[in-house]
Parts: sequence; C-alpha cells; structure tokens
Amino acid sequence: KDMKKNINKTIEGVNPDFIIIDSPQMLGILNKKDLEKQNIVLCQHNIEHETLRNIANGIKNPIKKIIYYIVAKQLELYERKSYKKNRFALVTFVSISDKKYFEDKYKYTNTFLVPVGAYITDEINNNGKDVVFVAKMSYPPNEEAAIWYLENVWDNVYKENHSTKFYIVGKDPSENIKQLAKEHKNVIVTGTVESLKEYYDMAKIVVAPIFTGGGVNVKLLEALGNGKLVITTPKGIEGTDFEKNVQVLVCESTEEFICECNKILKDYDNYKDIVSNALNKMRNEYSWEKVVGKLEQELIKIKEQNDEE
Repeated sequence: KDMKKNINKTIEGVNPDFIIIDSPQMLGILNKKDLEKQNIVLCQHNIEHETLRNIANGIKNPIKKIIYYIVAKQLELYERKSYKKNRFALVTFVSISDKKYFEDKYKYTNTFLVPVGAYITDEINNNGKDVVFVAKMSYPPNEEAAIWYLENVWDNVYKENHSTKFYIVGKDPSENIKQLAKEHKNVIVTGTVESLKEYYDMAKIVVAPIFTGGGVNVKLLEALGNGKLVITTPKGIEGTDFEKNVQVLVCESTEEFICECNKILKDYDNYKDIVSNALNKMRNEYSWEKVVGKLEQELIKIKEQNDEE
C-alpha cells in the first residue's frame, strides 16, 4: 500500500511519454486512471505462470510441488484478467518462445523482443583450465542443474582430468549442494563472490545443464559475452536463437555431456570457432547498446504514431 501511494504521488501531475511496468504483478500498483492511458509498456521477463508450472514439474517434494502448482494457477488467472482488462502500448519479452506463446494465447500483436543484454569482452582468455557453473543457487532449476552435473557427469570428467576443478559459483548454495560437493573430489562451492570475472577467467568450460524453468538463461549470455565455451542442454538455449553447436554446444544425454567435457579439456583448440561465432553474435545482437537502441527506436515510433492520432 505504501509503494502504491508513493508511486502514484510521484506520477501525479507528470505527463510521461511512457510508463514502463516491470512484470505483470506490478500492474496493481498503478491507479485505474493511469492504467487506462495508452502509454503503458509492460515488460514480461517470463510467462510467470508457465515458469512456475515448469519448476513444479522438477520438484520432488510433494508439498512444494503442490504449492508451486497452486501459485502458478493463481498467477495464470491474474494475468488473464489483467490482459483482458488493460491494453498496452507495447508488451516486451526477453524470450522468443514466451513472446510467441503470449501472442497465441492472448491475441496480442503489439509485442516486441528485448533480449537480455550482456557485457561483451574485448579479449578472449583461453588460459583457464577448470569447469565452472554460475547461478543463483536458491533458484530450484539452478540447484537441480548443479546436482545433476555433480551426480552424473563430474566424476567421469575428473577421472580423465585430475588437475581440473569444478566451481559452483553463486549466492545461497543449499546444505544439500555443500554436502554433495564434499563427497566429490576437486569441487569448490563459493557462495556469493565479489566478482565473477575471476571465475570466468578460470574456466575452460562453462556448463549450464538446465532442465526446468522458463525465460532466458541470463548466465548463458553472460558466459558467452565473456568469451567462454558453453555446454548446455536444449532447455538452456530455449527462448533464444542460438544455434546448436554453432555458438553453443548443446548436449541431449549424460553420455554426450561427459564426452564433450573431456574432449574440450584435452583439445580446446578444436572449439575456438564456436567461441568466435558466439562472441560475434553477442556483439551484434546482445550488447546493451544494441538492445537498448532497438527498444528506443520502437518507443519513438509508437510515440510518433500516438502524436499523429
């Protein structure tokens, strides 16, 4: 209530070209008269209810699973009501697949893709020798990914590469992750770190074995922007237009994941073209300058159309 009061007090008397709302859950913050204006831009990071439902599918705890399903349904009903009740100047998405899902389900045509931008390195550091996984560990799909790699892949990689370490980097690692790490050799769980660059510099490979969740894997973009070779799953590139084995290595089985990790650690030079392809795509499409520039031009076009009307 305090947030709603403060925001509406700030907007009062102001006539902005656009009001940008970050996620559909924030629609309830604005007064009805502001929502009725034709200058609302709604930013959809994910199709929230689909993301929660997807996470629920991977949760083993039955109580948590039920809770996720219930909240997913609540969100779906809330979103459906919001999209029927309000019309927006623009609805933006970070994911290609989420954009299409929204257009098909809610019959919106005024949508726009705004990919997540990333820092793009000027230099490729090939001196790393380790395997790195970077993620916020309290997010269930990330914990699931780290556990899967530890239990199914790492020992087979370590067996052939005894000098290689596996770093699990990210805030809020669970006790389960910490305990599992102790049961395997050369595994380091860092928790929160001041800078990720140090760990990207250590990496020969960045792994992202994602199986559930939604939207776009931001850490995938971050790793590619740092000039790292990334191995992921089909889910890991979902919502993007990265091509399998052109800019990112995509593995569809445990055996394939193990094989690729070992091959890279033994002969990285064979994969330099993939790293170069990824960096070129990141510079051309995913730098913040490119991303923000495209959004700015779209907003200018909408404003000019509104002014003519």
